[in-house]
Amino acid sequence: HNPKAPRPGVFRISNNPSEGKVLYQAQYWHTDGLLKRKPVRYTSLYAVTNALPTIEKYGTTRFVDAHDFFQNQDDSTKKLWMNRYWVRDASSESSYVVPKDANRTSPLVYTHPSTGKFCLSIEVPEEAAGFADLINGRWVVADPDASKKFMEELQLKLEAACDSYGYEHYWRQGDFMIWDNMAVIHKAHSGAYLTAQQAQ
Repeated sequence: HNPKAPRPGVFRISNNPSEGKVLYQAQYWHTDGLLKRKPVRYTSLYAVTNALPTIEKYGTTRFVDAHDFFQNQDDSTKKLWMNRYWVRDASSESSYVVPKDANRTSPLVYTHPSTGKFCLSIEVPEEAAGFADLINGRWVVADPDASKKFMEELQLKLEAACDSYGYEHYWRQGDFMIWDNMAVIHKAHSGAYLTAQQAQ
């Protein structure tokens, strides 16, 4: 937590470490809070400041509907993903303090609690040690190479999906957004959290 955060649970995110967390993991497609026993239902973001000229489209967040993304896969992929679970490295502190009762696994595909639709949860590479498939009642844990390949392919598929039917929001000072974290997959611009030194 940054000392300027008004209370626990409110995260200050910035590419200036003195102002907030440099959340480089956000450059990957993800679902918020999968480490928690109850993942984040809604996510909200407020742009406190944006020092870039208004003509620069740098601070952006991309969104893809999780249900549509799942439905756009072929039948064999959907069947495979229905039995795939993230295996999590809950010992790595990447974006926040890891809770003692952190989830070690979570399903790739789940039923949305309100709509009843199938949706996807996406884990960032730093927190996902890999995945395991439940096949005929037995767990088959993927090797590191297969896990890495799957996560890379998933990221590329989401990029293409966003280009096709997703939404990209360019942040301006004072913007506020809230979305259903269990129905929408999102990511930040790949360079949004470079520090001033990294950006040079």
